Amino acid sequence: MENYDHEFSKDQHLSVEYHRAYRKLHYGSLSTRLISHLLFFIIAAGLTLYFLEELTQFYSGMAAALLNGSLGKIWLEQTPLFFHNIWLVNTEGSFPSNNLLIWVGVISVILWILMIVLKKLPLPLRLGVKVLAALNLVGCIYFWLWGEHFPYILRDFSILYVSAEIGMWIAIPLMMMFSLMPIPVPVYKKATLVIFTLVYTYVFGFIRYAFFVFILAKFSYLWMALLYFILGVFFDFAFMIAFYSYFISLVSPGLFKKQRIWRWLYSS
Repeated sequence: MENYDHEFSKDQHLSVEYHRAYRKLHYGSLSTRLISHLLFFIIAAGLTLYFLEELTQFYSGMAAALLNGSLGKIWLEQTPLFFHNIWLVNTEGSFPSNNLLIWVGVISVILWILMIVLKKLPLPLRLGVKVLAALNLVGCIYFWLWGEHFPYILRDFSILYVSAEIGMWIAIPLMMMFSLMPIPVPVYKKATLVIFTLVYTYVFGFIRYAFFVFILAKFSYLWMALLYFILGVFFDFAFMIAFYSYFISLVSPGLFKKQRIWRWLYSS
């Protein structure tokens, strides 16, 4: 067999990472990891539910403060949820005019056609624009034909939005801790990532909440579906995945160098 070592310098040999094919991460007891990660989730979710009324009061109060002076009368009110009373922002919404429906409908059709014609654009971009155009077009048709029967007011949207955010405050510790469980990193580092994500969700959430209320009050309920489905919970999952990915990118180089934590797939 020929020897090809002379083709590589010493530095190149040292830069070759430990091969991970057919290997798995192995560290500590699975039951211990499961209990520690589950315990953190229980504490985080328990605190959220215990202080739910206070959290939503501050959350909605900050959103209302951001809207102060930009709309007419704004008020906070309570509604029951999870054996608690949660707080939400309420104000008078508005319905779209016929001119707005025509303009938005025409622009939506044009965008849909352009995304079919401009095939050189990236496929994700074309699909995303098509979804946005379809949501707006369906909304225009509905409000044109049955606008007076639209079943939701701004209070209903507020209940749905705040309830969805509460769900995210509980889901983030669950999803992130258990997706991080196989990673051989101290639990306190994982907990720090989860807490940072929760704080970001909370702060970004009430800023976005104020923006949503402003749009629905000033520019009509036509944008309700677009705001909720595109800029709502979808965004929460997007930046949760972004923070998770960035954390993994930070710890991965160190894991490559710890050869003792890598085991063969068929080993115990």
